[in-house]
Amino acid sequence: MQVNQAAEPLKDVIRDRRGVKRHSLVLQLGLIESARSAQLGLIVNLGAGGLNVRMFGEAPASRELTIKLRGGHTYSGRVAWQKGHETGIQFYSPLSQSELEAVLCAPVNGARAPRLSTSTKVLVRSGASVSAGTMVNVSPRGAGLTLADPEFLQPSIKLGIPGLGTLGAQIRWQKGNQAGVSFNEVVLLKDLARCIQASAIG
Repeated sequence: MQVNQAAEPLKDVIRDRRGVKRHSLVLQLGLIESARSAQLGLIVNLGAGGLNVRMFGEAPASRELTIKLRGGHTYSGRVAWQKGHETGIQFYSPLSQSELEAVLCAPVNGARAPRLSTSTKVLVRSGASVSAGTMVNVSPRGAGLTLADPEFLQPSIKLGIPGLGTLGAQIRWQKGNQAGVSFNEVVLLKDLARCIQASAIG
């Protein structure tokens, strides 16, 4: 997608967004990346010119952002406004009608939600055995793991994750020392943000 660097002044964006039609995206996850940080957010609504996202981590250090949505849709934009946990992002290039429909109609099942890359150290309990591991990516519903001892893995495990405590999980796939798991319970975004921040500090 072509990026138009000649963005409108902020006051024009704020004035203009009041009259732009927005579509609600209930529980649609987005990965919000800046030059120095990344975090998951909940897309509140989406229009051709931009979106509103609810984030619980630190506010983006840069105004220039990349937004990745379910199904591999990726857009570039800038922060137009911030209020509490919510941020308004203006796209550099407005979405066409077909692009907007592709995002709005992206299937919930079958299209993988964006995941946040991390290197969080975890403990993996499988039956009576406990081993070390690294959580390499995560979303509220699951994670990717690198395992120190993949031989002992059973279908149901428990993960000890700093900032989140112990989570039950199911092995969805395994290849060598790599595995993907789904959590037994959905993790709240605010708890996930706290976990990632604690891992970064540690």
